[in-house]
Amino acid sequence: MPSLLLWLFILLVLLPAVFLLLLIKLPKPVPARWEVRLFLLMGMPADQFLSYIIQNGVDPVFWHRALYATYISLMAAFFWIPKEEEKYSVEQIEEVPILHPPIFIIGHYRSGTSLLHELLNNDERLVAPTAFQCYVPRIFLGREVHGQAVCRA
Repeated sequence: MPSLLLWLFILLVLLPAVFLLLLIKLPKPVPARWEVRLFLLMGMPADQFLSYIIQNGVDPVFWHRALYATYISLMAAFFWIPKEEEKYSVEQIEEVPILHPPIFIIGHYRSGTSLLHELLNNDERLVAPTAFQCYVPRIFLGREVHGQAVCRA
């Protein structure tokens, strides 16, 4: 786990600097570009997310998304994940009985996996995770999604 000094540097220096760069040269607004709801990088742990951004870079058009995802990753690292780990121990999770073998849906992008996921979710004999649970598996326990608790222990 990175040191507290590194996290303070990121929160107090790096994020405001990126925000100022965004203010200096904002891209021409396009509605789809500005959408920052749920996207794949949002649930990535902060250290993995920052190394991914450093290795691959971010197009200036999408800096606002990178800033948003950085904020979410840091919030998860400092607040949400420790709270979840404190509330639900590994032992508690491992004690949950698995009555039937799980079904995994693996497929290429745009190959119909989301449709298959929705179809299986409509079967009363099966339980399927939501998109939120798939994107942020480390923090979804006890999180509120659309006004309902995802999982109550």
